Amino acid sequence: MVRIAGFHPADPGSSPGVGIFLFIIFKFDILFDLKYKRSIMGNEECFGKLYCLENVSQGEWISNIIERISSLHCIFGIQSPRKHNGIKIGYKVKWGLEDSEPLGEVIASFLVRSYITKRYRMVVPDGGELIYVIPINLVLSTIEREYTALINKQCIQSIISILNHPHFTGCTSIEEIEEGTRSVKDFNNRFTKD
Repeated sequence: MVRIAGFHPADPGSSPGVGIFLFIIFKFDILFDLKYKRSIMGNEECFGKLYCLENVSQGEWISNIIERISSLHCIFGIQSPRKHNGIKIGYKVKWGLEDSEPLGEVIASFLVRSYITKRYRMVVPDGGELIYVIPINLVLSTIEREYTALINKQCIQSIISILNHPHFTGCTSIEEIEEGTRSVKDFNNRFTKD
């Protein structure tokens, strides 16, 4: 038995019981051991839909993260299965490369406001499966909150995943990525038709 949940109660195609069904899903997730829950994509890159929140005022904590991310450097290299656009991210000092470009504040701000949808599959104790889609802010969910000056490796991998998303296909400069960020759909309008 497979049940699919990836809809929103405000969606015109949803039935009145959708809110209750979603409540049951999340309650179920809390009640049962989370070892049953895993990403469908496993260790592969997950390129669901990409969204971004509007640029709003920022507090000290998020401004600090944006400043740290903006100091990371970007290299546009050869495409690979893990880097579909050939974009690599890291610290210039560590690489020792002069041809890298700093990400800058525009891209750093976009990264902390961006969300990618990810499909999860939960195997329930009776052998059934529950598949659902969750938008995840990859950067904020992987940033090491204890770091005060650097960006941790897992967060850098999340940034690489976002910048190698198919939305940025063909980008070969920081300016092209910045231009691409402007056309990412607003997270708050993700249930409206294009």
